Amino acid sequence: MKRLILMVFFISFACNDCWSQSQIDSTLNDLDKIRSQSKENLEKIRKKLQEVEDDERESVGKLVFGSSVPIYEERNGKPEPVGMATIEKVEVSIYEGFIRHLNVKIAGKNGSFSNTLIMGITEKRLKRNRAKYDVIYLEEPNTFIIIQDLIVLEHPKSYLPEDVDLFTYIPASSDENLKKNELVLYKKNGINTLFDVRLYSDLLSLLGDEKNALAQTDIRFRQTIHRTNIRNLPLFFIQYFKVNFNYSKFDSKDEYVMLSSFSNTDVLRKRFINAELALNAFNGYIGPKATDKYYFDIGVSAGKTRLKRSETDSVNIDNTDIFFEGGVSFKFSSNSGVNANIRAIRLFSPSTIGYNDQINKSFINFMRYSVDLFWNPAKEKANRLFLRMNYVDPTNGSYKKEGFLQAQFGYSLLFSELINKN
Repeated sequence: MKRLILMVFFISFACNDCWSQSQIDSTLNDLDKIRSQSKENLEKIRKKLQEVEDDERESVGKLVFGSSVPIYEERNGKPEPVGMATIEKVEVSIYEGFIRHLNVKIAGKNGSFSNTLIMGITEKRLKRNRAKYDVIYLEEPNTFIIIQDLIVLEHPKSYLPEDVDLFTYIPASSDENLKKNELVLYKKNGINTLFDVRLYSDLLSLLGDEKNALAQTDIRFRQTIHRTNIRNLPLFFIQYFKVNFNYSKFDSKDEYVMLSSFSNTDVLRKRFINAELALNAFNGYIGPKATDKYYFDIGVSAGKTRLKRSETDSVNIDNTDIFFEGGVSFKFSSNSGVNANIRAIRLFSPSTIGYNDQINKSFINFMRYSVDLFWNPAKEKANRLFLRMNYVDPTNGSYKKEGFLQAQFGYSLLFSELINKN
């Protein structure tokens, strides 16, 4: 009897355990379904939010890609069609309003083919005009496709588009969704696309005995006039003008130029307010599709310097100059680089002691050599740290000993981010 009771109890416990395990498995399956459904709903919400965000952004046009293009040979200086090419894949990246990389994979051809030069995303540049065209050369000698056959710019507006790291177009996938052959371009917004505001502290003043500006504020503005390079050359003429306003804070013991020991070098160094206007003569890219650039600008600047005539008498004097500046910029990586420039300065100061003697002996009175290292800690180019070094050298040998060095640490303010947070 005892054995029978134990057997019944064991069978009952085992069945109850099976039922519990089955219930647990069912509950786990339900949880997986809920988790999967939640994930799908979350993805739908994300897509909806992205659509809303895209709707709120201002479109400045779109690039529409074709699935096939003519193949040409150049005969007697003109392109002659010799066949058709079927497009398998296109990859595009955009930088500062230019198509920087355009890689094309063509059916039946080995590898992919790429543009050799950048091209501006402008209505003028992307029109189908056979007298002016950009090409991608294929593997056969003197054989190419014309980029204007591959890409059409629709509904263009004269605003700088946002950078695009990579857009991929595959014609086969566009059959399911026609919009997959379109790259919508959005307006590049934000104060930092117009103004570059920087704060500098002078390392030589803070860490040593050199007398320089303790702090400087730079406000820079650059306006692009056009984005059209010389066709088939990475070269631009009169492409932009730029404005720079600088305010310097000096130590109270070093904020004046002393009349008793007047120096035009000090007039230049102790400008507490300085404004510059420069016009680009020419600039270009160093290399076919590189971000490294060179430039040559011509400009004028005007400033104010405090002149101390006695212990109780001081006055602000105006001083102006014209300058010629050439420079280069190199990017070491996606978030760091260096700018370097040489500026030749013709000074126009008040006719005070020593002015005529220094000015009349040479047309160029000062040479300024600058190196500017920068780093973007968050890979956001407006959020940037700087280390800048300037050396100003008088060209007149009698004043060589008055040359001065500046070593500065700076930070670029991200005003557009502050505005978005508010």
